[in-house]
Amino acid sequence: MNGLININKPKCATPLASLHKLRRSISIPDTVKIGYAGRLDPLASGVLLAMIGDTCRERDRFQALEKSYKFCVLLGVHTDSLDPLGVVDEIRISEADPSITTIRKILKKTELIQDQRIPLYSSYTINGTQMYKLARSGDITDIDRPIREISIRSLQLEAQTFVDRDLLIDRFLSEIDQVEGNFRQDDIISRWKSIKKELPSKLHILNCTATVSSGTYIRSIAEQIGTYLNTTAIAYDIVRTSVGKFSLSNSFYL
Repeated sequence: MNGLININKPKCATPLASLHKLRRSISIPDTVKIGYAGRLDPLASGVLLAMIGDTCRERDRFQALEKSYKFCVLLGVHTDSLDPLGVVDEIRISEADPSITTIRKILKKTELIQDQRIPLYSSYTINGTQMYKLARSGDITDIDRPIREISIRSLQLEAQTFVDRDLLIDRFLSEIDQVEGNFRQDDIISRWKSIKKELPSKLHILNCTATVSSGTYIRSIAEQIGTYLNTTAIAYDIVRTSVGKFSLSNSFYL
């Protein structure tokens, strides 16, 4: 039994949990190997390529495919994971909100980036150990984050909005609580609750789309946008809309 299935990974599920669900859904025998090409974070959703049987040998080929995303950037907040599933470690609210013209110029500047810092909490390995494990043990800090070469083919602003602080953070808390596995949920939820009143009642959101090379982190793109805007930022509602020719329109819903 061999093949490739384009699945739509749901939000709050890990890629491994999605593969287990796929195995049960289409009755893949336990003796048949399954894997995925191109990890998606628990709070991200969208196209995840599931390889079955001998197709797992082609992982590098599928992993190298160009990827497209839509995502939101929350300005003014920074977490150690660069998304809501992380501990808030900095708040920097700008005195004046940037104009649309300024934002578009910043996105064009970000689009030119060719070197990107890998998120501290990621599955990227250093000497055989995943970075998030090194971060949890204190063996690596934010300043030690390695840099990799990337390419951003397009980065566009679709809209900017202002959302209610309490509604957004309550939504974050609900989604974080639904994530299975040990992702420091108790510490993360406690910190979000404690900083809620430090934030303005309306939070500035940028709705963006991007097409990027393999290995590019949308979370790091959001962080860089914040830096260029002289504030902090995280990514949320990350949806991978395509991997190569595989898109959400022809994905298998679990």
